[in-house]
Amino acid sequence: MKVRLTTDHIRIRIAADEVAELESGNELVCPLRALGMATRLGVTPDQQPQVSAARDLVVLLPSEWIEGWASSNEVGFDFDVLDPDQPGLRVVVEKDYPCEHGPDGQSIVPKPKRMTP
Repeated sequence: MKVRLTTDHIRIRIAADEVAELESGNELVCPLRALGMATRLGVTPDQQPQVSAARDLVVLLPSEWIEGWASSNEVGFDFDVLDPDQPGLRVVVEKDYPCEHGPDGQSIVPKPKRMTP
């Protein structure tokens, strides 16, 4: 799993074997050692898309989004976490394709599907 964090954006790229694990109902866990503390990022199936952050940061994805994802052409999911008490947070979870470019240098990998909670 690859993770990119900014002040208002989380982008998670998941390898093919990890997508299959997630589809099987298992949580994916990535230790965030760069933060210098025992923090981790998890991605797990749930009822609705959301982000939970106490000690760990956990991205919850609806099971219906995950079912069949490993064998589909669906790249990933993109959603906003809407909390009136917090500034907006955009979350992108996508398959981590090998780097592939067409003859003109443009990526031939499709974009994630925009989802609304």
